[in-house]
Order: sequence, then C-alpha cells, then structure tokens
Amino acid sequence: TPRSFPHDPAVGADGALWYTGMHANTIGRLDPATGQVREYPLPTSRSRPHGLVADREGNIWFTANAKGYIGKLDPATGSVKEFPLPDVRADDPHTAIFDAKGTLWFTVQRGNFVGRLDPATGKIELRSSPTMFSRPYGIVVNSQGVPFFCELGTNKIGCIDPDTMAITEYSLPKGARPRRIAVTPDDLIWYTDNARG
Repeated sequence: TPRSFPHDPAVGADGALWYTGMHANTIGRLDPATGQVREYPLPTSRSRPHGLVADREGNIWFTANAKGYIGKLDPATGSVKEFPLPDVRADDPHTAIFDAKGTLWFTVQRGNFVGRLDPATGKIELRSSPTMFSRPYGIVVNSQGVPFFCELGTNKIGCIDPDTMAITEYSLPKGARPRRIAVTPDDLIWYTDNARG
C-alpha cells in the first residue's frame, strides 16, 4: 500500500520480515526468499499499529497506537485478537518485547505506563512511570528477565521488577532524551540519545 509508513521491522519464527503499516492499518509480511509482500488488514479502523514482535508459535503481536490495545495476529488465518488496555489513560501503546518466560512487556508513551500481558490468560497489568510525562518508549529485557526502558520525556532509564512491577529510575546526564535501548549479553544497557542528534 503506497504511503503505508512501514515501521518497526521484526523477524518472525518463519524467517519472514514483519512490519507495521502505521498509516495503512495493516501488518505486513515480506518473504526474503521471493520478495513477495502480503498485507493483513486490521479489523479496527485507524488502529495505527506501531511496535511489533513475534512469539515462538509464529503469532505477531503489535501495539495499536491510536486505539489503546495490544493485538495478536495469527498469520495462518489472518485473524486478529485485540486486548484492550484496562485504563482509559493508557494512550499510545508503543514498543513491545517478550521475556524468556513468554510474558509480553510494553511501553505506553503518552499514557506514561509500562505494562505486561500474559498471553495465556490475556490479563494486562499497568504501572505508571514515577516521573510524570516521562514518555516510556524503547524497551528490552536483560538476561535476568528484568525489563529496562527509555524515558523519552526526561533524562532517565527505568527498570521494572518482573515480580512486583515496582519501577526504579536511573538518571542520565542533564538534557538527555533516551529513545531506543539495547542490552548486551553481559547486561550492559546502551541507549540512543534523541536530544543529541
């Protein structure tokens, strides 16, 4: 679809490249062997899919920026299951990642939350970032199963305890605006600073 604004590519269990078509309300699949692209339309209009991650079974999970839900696409059938966020303030679900136990963690940028979803039950839990307007953005999980996330609206990196969901914040240099985040095998955290070009 022209001008679909492909976003957040991820490799699925089938080896294909998946992406969100933010402006086309689709999830896309690129077969690297053939170059063929297939688009899966989302049932809720103007969902604005953003972040995307594949599970071990090959399902594609995504965040619906504009409609406040987490979606699960079954590529075999094209069906989409929606998991609405349980708080009306949870606007703009953003980036998602699975931990080693299969729990889906995600950030909610404008709503200022970090959340988790249990795929087995569909239960969603949210925690507010301690700093107002901190805009949780990129998220990773370290080797101990602890999620770390960027706070784009301030100069902090946060981490959330996977058992209690208590959030700890770490201050960065004044003026920093962390956006994307990565973790090394020895659990060093790296981030890109959106304020410094």
